[in-house]
Amino acid sequence: MTDHQPTRACPHRLCGLLHGITAIAGLGLFIGAAATDPTVILLLLAVGLLIAAAVYRLLHKQTMTESVHEAIEGRVRYEVRSGWATAAVTIDAILAAGTVAFFVVSCLTWQDGASDSPVSRSALAVALLGGVAVTVTDQLLHRKAIRIVEAP
Repeated sequence: MTDHQPTRACPHRLCGLLHGITAIAGLGLFIGAAATDPTVILLLLAVGLLIAAAVYRLLHKQTMTESVHEAIEGRVRYEVRSGWATAAVTIDAILAAGTVAFFVVSCLTWQDGASDSPVSRSALAVALLGGVAVTVTDQLLHRKAIRIVEAP
């Protein structure tokens, strides 16, 4: 097994794998949903990306791009806090399992007439607020899982 180099995004060795599983299942959901109502899905995707970038910026005090450059250039060293890293990988696992389960259920219950009923505003609001809550919790746990030390 290769040595895991912790980063802000992946403090635990399983984080990267779980992020990939979540992304693939989420992409499948977006593709399936976009076939029925692409404008709503694209709007939600854009809002979600903006919220995720804003939450990252607030919690990490820098942009995602700055974090990547910092790690690549070796300006900082990361020390893993094992308890927080376990909590971070746990929420990643819950999110991955939930996304895959939602994808499978959506595929099994897909009906041609499903696009006839419009999505309510309250359902969109609940989805958006739930997404924000999960994003904040996920990023907070990932932030706490890493102690940043200036490189010598």
